[in-house]
Amino acid sequence: MDKWGNMVAYTTTIEQVFGSGIMVPGYGFMLNNEMTDFDATPGGVNQVEPRKRPRSSMSPTLLLKDGNPFMAIGSPGGPTIITSVAETIINVIDHNMPIQKAILTPRIYSAGYPTVRWEPGIDQNTRLELMAKGHVFEEKTEHLGNIQAIIYDYENGKMYGGADNTREGTVLGVDAVRYTSKQAEKIKEERKGPFILKVNNAVYPYTAQQMKLIRGNPYIQSDKLLLGLGVIEAKDLIFYKPSRGSYLPGIEVANSLGYKVNWDEKDKVLQLEKDLNDYNNPNDDEDGDIITN
Repeated sequence: MDKWGNMVAYTTTIEQVFGSGIMVPGYGFMLNNEMTDFDATPGGVNQVEPRKRPRSSMSPTLLLKDGNPFMAIGSPGGPTIITSVAETIINVIDHNMPIQKAILTPRIYSAGYPTVRWEPGIDQNTRLELMAKGHVFEEKTEHLGNIQAIIYDYENGKMYGGADNTREGTVLGVDAVRYTSKQAEKIKEERKGPFILKVNNAVYPYTAQQMKLIRGNPYIQSDKLLLGLGVIEAKDLIFYKPSRGSYLPGIEVANSLGYKVNWDEKDKVLQLEKDLNDYNNPNDDEDGDIITN
């Protein structure tokens, strides 16, 4: 963006490492390998056809406000590009976030229900509540996209830049403003618990501190278990105050809620199965009382 507010949004890619493996003689840049975006299976939008370029996820984007360029934004990241750009725009427009905060706010991505890829920082309660509704958050978190963006505020004539911290990102300004985003913290794996809870084959993200084996039986921290099985919602936790160290027996609670239960004592896996369209309210079931100790 220049000092008059003219903007350019530009994304370049060489696709695979070293692109096509061909360097342009005397110019020092690689030719891309974007032909790999064609689909060898006929019938899709990227099927191989003459005089055609494959469609790509690249989404260099310009936003206008009252007819004037307001924001330029883009990202690398393959299929995660489109959602990364869209979520950042939503953060700015709908949630009134400064551009840097909008970029660093954790993002999610789903190529198809129910699987969800997610960034570090998505609250555990949020994930549990969504998993109770059938969404499946992948076990390992990852960084999605790498947003770079600029905003021109016409009301005060100031320019703002934002840079992601998951790769090298630098903001350079006409008013000698310069900064490089601090590198994101390395993703740490949670310590494994004494057993695993699976619901319809999706591993639930309970931490080691939230799980116990008591006399060989699986117990889970009461508020987290009730949230993950859809008995309560995250907003209910304001009122639900279990005693410190309150755990519920996973097998008995799941049975009371109508789950098909299998406890593999050898591998320490508690497997629950249930049609997610069939929610049972334990208060409506004569055998559905839940008692916390």
